[in-house]
Amino acid sequence: MSISPTRRARRPVAADAERMLGELASGELTLPIERYGLEGLAKAVERLRTGEAVGKVALDLS
Repeated sequence: MSISPTRRARRPVAADAERMLGELASGELTLPIERYGLEGLAKAVERLRTGEAVGKVALDLS
């Protein structure tokens, strides 16, 4: 007996992207960004490595 993987119905990606862009523009949706200076590089890398970082991690080199 062969069991084939279940296929889930996919929603159109373009419609999702369009909705999300509208939500970003209106401020309804925000993307978390953790910012660290160069002195925080080790902490930033550790948070990325352990999966503790939520969203994006950015280094401010200015």
